Amino acid sequence: MNIRYYIRPPLIGNQFPAELPISELEEKMQEAFATRSMVVVNDYFIQGSDSYPQNLLFFVFGRDRNNGNNLVSGLIATKEEVKDFKFTYYDKIFVVPDYEGNGLMKTMIKLAREISYDNKTIWPAILRTSGSKLDKIYSELRDVRAEIGDYFIHGFGFLDKETKEELFKGANDKFYMAAKYIALKPKIVVPVEASISLPAP
Repeated sequence: MNIRYYIRPPLIGNQFPAELPISELEEKMQEAFATRSMVVVNDYFIQGSDSYPQNLLFFVFGRDRNNGNNLVSGLIATKEEVKDFKFTYYDKIFVVPDYEGNGLMKTMIKLAREISYDNKTIWPAILRTSGSKLDKIYSELRDVRAEIGDYFIHGFGFLDKETKEELFKGANDKFYMAAKYIALKPKIVVPVEASISLPAP
């Protein structure tokens, strides 16, 4: 295993970068979520659909140079704002099955936490998951966490991990405000059976 990580901005027009073809991304994401009997809704990969990610900010993805330079992991980040509070949302994170348990997910998050907006500011970031196993993995990196509805919401860059002191004024309140907003986003990853539509009678 020889993973090379890439960080890329979106193309003009809120499009995925050329180095991350949609067809390849869809194939690998579906492969990753299938291990949990989940599937990403098809519209997520169709620009202009309600499920397509808005305000794409950056991408972190890994390719295995010892295995045909295949795509093996990815993180898709979007720009979000709630009541003038701007933050990064890690919209999707995935690792293909054969590469799970090798720290790829943690590495991608650590790389994402070094990316600044306009080369000036590293915004606080949020992600959500409904998986208890992933909740434990993210808990090793996050500095604040909330459970809202069916989701575990993790925050990065809000509090000092050791002292739990706020890194900026009102950080706790802004995290919970943003977490509630993220928890209400439509479900994009659903159980396999929920994605199967019955034929018309």
